[in-house]
Amino acid sequence: MAVNFLNNLDLNGNQLLNARLQVLASDPGTAVSGDIIYNSTSNLFKFYNGTAWVDPSAGTYTGWTIEGDSGTTANVTSGAAVVFVGGLGMTTTSNGFNITTDLDEATATTRGGIELFSNTDQSVAANTVSATASRTYGLQLNSAGQGVVNVPWTDTSGMSSWTLEGSQGGSSQTISDGNTVTVTGSQGIAATTSATDTLTIELLDTIVSAGSYTNTNITVDAQGRLTSASSGAADTNTTYTLPVSSGTNLATLTLTGSDSSTDVVTINGTTNEVSVVANNASSLTVGLPDDVTLTGDLTVGGGDITLTGTGRIQGVDTVTDGTDAVNKTYVDNAVVGNLVFQGGYDAATNTPDLDVSPSSSIKKGWAYVVTAAGSFFTETVEVGDFLFAQSDAPTALTDWVTVQNNVGLATSTTVGIGNVEVNTSAATAGMAVAYSAGTASIGWSIKNLSVISNAIVDADRMAILDLTGFEQKAIELSTLKTYFQAGLSQGFAGTSSSGTTHTFNHNLNTYDVIVQVYDASNYETVYASVDRTSVNQVVVTTAATANIRCLINNVG
Repeated sequence: MAVNFLNNLDLNGNQLLNARLQVLASDPGTAVSGDIIYNSTSNLFKFYNGTAWVDPSAGTYTGWTIEGDSGTTANVTSGAAVVFVGGLGMTTTSNGFNITTDLDEATATTRGGIELFSNTDQSVAANTVSATASRTYGLQLNSAGQGVVNVPWTDTSGMSSWTLEGSQGGSSQTISDGNTVTVTGSQGIAATTSATDTLTIELLDTIVSAGSYTNTNITVDAQGRLTSASSGAADTNTTYTLPVSSGTNLATLTLTGSDSSTDVVTINGTTNEVSVVANNASSLTVGLPDDVTLTGDLTVGGGDITLTGTGRIQGVDTVTDGTDAVNKTYVDNAVVGNLVFQGGYDAATNTPDLDVSPSSSIKKGWAYVVTAAGSFFTETVEVGDFLFAQSDAPTALTDWVTVQNNVGLATSTTVGIGNVEVNTSAATAGMAVAYSAGTASIGWSIKNLSVISNAIVDADRMAILDLTGFEQKAIELSTLKTYFQAGLSQGFAGTSSSGTTHTFNHNLNTYDVIVQVYDASNYETVYASVDRTSVNQVVVTTAATANIRCLINNVG
C-alpha cells in the first residue's frame, strides 16, 4: 500500500534517487497541469499540459500552408513568420500565439463597422428613404437582410368622427366631420357662444329679489334654487313653563313659550364636586356627592372637621408652620436616630421577619430584644441579646448592631466562653497547639514524627485533604503511583475535516509532543506539514481537503 502524502514534498535541493514514475497502461481521464506518467502501452513518458497528455519527444515540425480568398498561397516552414495585416476597416493585434482581429468604427471618410439600434428584424420591407431635419432614428435589418430605418408618424390630415355623451344619461351621439354640436341651457343654466372658440355657461337669475330677510320664510325647488323668500314675524313669547326631566348627574328644563315653541336648558353636575338630581317634574336638587374632590383650597371658619367612621386624612402636605397638621412621614423622620423599642424577636422562627425578607419600614434606631435563641443572618444570638438597626430598611447583618447579654460556655458546636488547654505532648502525633493573649494557634508538624525504617510498600498511606467535602483522609501509595503514571502518559486525539488547515488544541502545555496523522476514512498513515504553534496547539496543513485523525503524545 502506497504512503499517502497530503502536502507538497520539499527535498530542499537533494536528489531523488532510484525513483520511478507512475506506470499506467493508458492515459488517465482526469488530471491537472503538471501530472507526469509513463504509458506502458505506448512506452512513452507524458505530462499533462492542462488540456491533453503530451509526449515531449513527439516528431519534428514540417510546415503548413496559408492562403486567402485571393493572392498567392504560401508554405509556412519551421522558423517562418506569419504576419496578419489588417485591411480596410480592420485592425489586428498579436499577443503571443493569439491574434485578435478588430472591426474599426466607420467614420464619414473611413470604411468600418457600425452598431445596429436593435437586432430584431423588421417584418416590413424597406420603403423609399425620405429625410426630415432634426430627427434621428435607429438602424435595423428587415426580413430581406436590408438595413432600414423605421420612421414612426401619425396621419393628422383630418377628422373622421367622435362621440358625444352626457353624464346624466341619454343616448350617445356620433359626431361626424362637418356636424354641428349645440349646447342647450336648461333648469336655470344658460349656454352662449361669443366667438369661434368660446362657449360661456352661466346660472340664470331667479325670481327671488336680492336683499336681506329677518325671521325668513323661504321656498326651494327640486334643483335647490330659491323660488321665494320673505321676512317672518318676530318672537312674541312672554311666558314660559319649566317641566323638569332627569339624566346622569344632570337635569333638563324645557322652556315653553306662549306661542307653544320650546327651548331646553341643561343643568350639569361635575364629577366628585357637584351633584344634580331631578326629584320630579317640578323639583331638582343640587348638592355635594358622597365623594368630593376639590382642586383648590377648603376653608372651614370656626368649625371642626370630624370623621365619624374609619376614614383617614390623606395627602397632607409638607409641614411649614407650627400650626400645620403633620403626616406619618413627618413623624417618622422626626424620630430618626432615636432608640425606639419595638418588642421581642424570636430568632428560632425569625418573628418578626428581620433577616429573610425584612420590611422596608424598619427605621434607624429601632431596637429588639431576643426572646428565643437562634440564628440572626449568619450570627448566633441568645435570649437577652439586643438588636439595634443602624440604617433605614436594613437587609444585611452589617445594617445591625448586636449587643450580647447572655454569652454561655463554649461547646464543640457553640461559640461561647471557654479556655484553651495546651498539651505539648500532642506534637509527637503531628499536631502542635499554642495559646497566647486569648488566641489559640494550631499547626501541623512532622519534626518529631517517627521515620519509616523499613522499605515503602504500596499499602503505606499518606494524609490528604478531600476537596469535595473538605475532609481529611488517608490515601495509599499504590493509588498515588497509578495517578502519576497516568499523568506521565498524557496524550490527545482529534479528528478534522475543515479543509486544508487543521487546528488541534491538545492543552498539554509543552512543545515536546509526537504528532502522527492518519486518514480518518481508510486509517492509512499520511504525511502532512505539522507546526507546533504554541505549547497547547498543533496545526496540520494538507495540500488538499482531507478528513484526518491526529494523535498527539506528550513525551516531556
